Amino acid sequence: MIRFFSLMQKYSPLQQRRVRIWSLCVLAIVAFLMIDMVFNLNLTPDMGISSSQNTMWIVEVFLCLFLASLVFEYIDASLGMGYGTTLTPILLLIFHDKSIFVPAILISGWLAGLLAAALHHRDGNVDFKNNPEAKKTALILVSLSGIGVAVAVSLTIYLDYLDYQERQETNNAVVALAAPALGGAELPANQQKPENELQNTGKRITSLIIFGIILVSGMMTLLTAKKPLPYRPSTLIGIGTLAAFNKAFSGGGYGPLVTSGQIVSGINAKSAVAITSLAESFTCLVAIIGYIISSIYFETNVNWLFAIPMGLGAALSVPMATLTIKSLPEKYVKRIIGLVTCLLALWLGWKTFFPTYTLF
Repeated sequence: MIRFFSLMQKYSPLQQRRVRIWSLCVLAIVAFLMIDMVFNLNLTPDMGISSSQNTMWIVEVFLCLFLASLVFEYIDASLGMGYGTTLTPILLLIFHDKSIFVPAILISGWLAGLLAAALHHRDGNVDFKNNPEAKKTALILVSLSGIGVAVAVSLTIYLDYLDYQERQETNNAVVALAAPALGGAELPANQQKPENELQNTGKRITSLIIFGIILVSGMMTLLTAKKPLPYRPSTLIGIGTLAAFNKAFSGGGYGPLVTSGQIVSGINAKSAVAITSLAESFTCLVAIIGYIISSIYFETNVNWLFAIPMGLGAALSVPMATLTIKSLPEKYVKRIIGLVTCLLALWLGWKTFFPTYTLF
């Protein structure tokens, strides 16, 4: 507590007011949820959860989603990575179905990314108006994000369609031949057609490529923490396209790849974090549009209500995250980004090489 107040004294009056307002907003939301849970007021949105669940369960889920988004988006807006990459496997462990929370991650990521880019600019971490390198880099990454996501979404839908057709044809043929012996029973699950090999191989190869690039970028970021690098926009073209493609194809890895890739390409660390927030926001927006189109085409119901607690938590984390980055020296930001990038690369490599033994 003493350290908190000593840190507050280093901020300007406007920044101190921001911290106070932020603290009041977070405390107000938590207090509202606790009152609703204790007195059973049924004020918290049910977020599409079964009506058989009681108010306490709904409030607990809402509160956990809010706090998790607050923490992980704070890390993401501070370092340019960590929101979707870490939050997705945790939620998958709880809900066992990506379709429940992926739309909420995309919406909250889009909202928080736009807000983070604006506040990074306001706090002086990046200058989108007068810095030509920042503007050029943002334009390159935003453009490549749209192309990469569009290609990845199209490929994913196409592979899913081929997989569905192949499963139907194979299962129908085997069931027809085995029907007399099975007495009309369904074919056992272990006798049905496995997942499309092309889709699994494509995901594995993409993960291996991403793992290698992220690890190398993280190591180079650490090794060059004390010296500036020349600006090389050509390096960003390949990194930006691959990162956006991987974001839509496998669901993660965008932040560490793009942030460390920018630093290796000569962008300073604080600007790289801000530009990543802007580019990832646009990537999420394109993915949301693709999600809506695919849900309409396949006539599936999408749960958008998880976006309420996750959007609140993600948005509230941003003002403190940009303030944190502003107060840190550039070399420390660079080292932290390099270290976290290497750790995320190793985690991605573990998931790729040892999928049976991974926790998530």
